[in-house]
Amino acid sequence: MSLPARLYLLVITVLLLAALMICIPVIVNIVREGLDRREQWRADEMEMYSPDPEFEAGPPAVLDEETPDLPPGMVACPYCGATNESGFAYCGRCVSPI
Repeated sequence: MSLPARLYLLVITVLLLAALMICIPVIVNIVREGLDRREQWRADEMEMYSPDPEFEAGPPAVLDEETPDLPPGMVACPYCGATNESGFAYCGRCVSPI
């Protein structure tokens, strides 16, 4: 092997080892946090899933008063107010029947 090829191999090896040394603490922290969360879930100290603020917000006030101007071929969902194409049977956001 020529000298430039050996230098290239050495530089690549050093860079890969440096990247690995940077990633190891991050991976260890991710594993530790996952184990801590699992213990909290099993002890019922934490909910399994975090609440979705968009879903729990309820329908927008605009739907209660009047129907917004929609482009032709579009329909508003009566539950969440999302705009859907008229051919769909279910809402694309909240998956409720239109």
